[in-house]
Amino acid sequence: YLQIDGGSTRTRAFKDINFDDDIKATFGAGSDLKIYHYGTGSMIENETGPLQIKQDANDEDIQFFADDGSGGMTEYFRLDGDVGYMIASKAIRALDSVNLQLGASADFTMQHNGTNTILQNFTGDLEIIQGADDKDIIFKCDDQSGGLTTYLTLDGSNGYIRLEDDRRLTIGSGND
Repeated sequence: YLQIDGGSTRTRAFKDINFDDDIKATFGAGSDLKIYHYGTGSMIENETGPLQIKQDANDEDIQFFADDGSGGMTEYFRLDGDVGYMIASKAIRALDSVNLQLGASADFTMQHNGTNTILQNFTGDLEIIQGADDKDIIFKCDDQSGGLTTYLTLDGSNGYIRLEDDRRLTIGSGND
């Protein structure tokens, strides 16, 4: 079942090795890396330096799977080595007051603080671009009765700004 091979300086296992609950497989001179199952869950512990996961196979991925909520297994997240970006297969949720930061210096942030949604830009211009041919940018808001209605449309196919019927454009702090 086990072969200790002095010529290749390695020990080979030809059958599964089963560690009982709370028995750790440890690695390193100081047992700095531990992998174990504690009866109701499993753990990978690293006590020194970075914990790195490395995929050396050309154009291959690192995939993260978990229960899909109905007893099946599904991929939730992938680091795609072929195309060079991350793919989320399920919704990504940031809790209240957690910033989504973009840019090397967090130059743009998005956050919901439990009450309001905040977009902040700290460098350069903030551009909103609609790149689809002959499509619009549509601004919707509550219609004062719990529904949504369109108030303003930037019309890409006709090249104008449309304020919907029965809406007013007010200018100045006194709406005058």
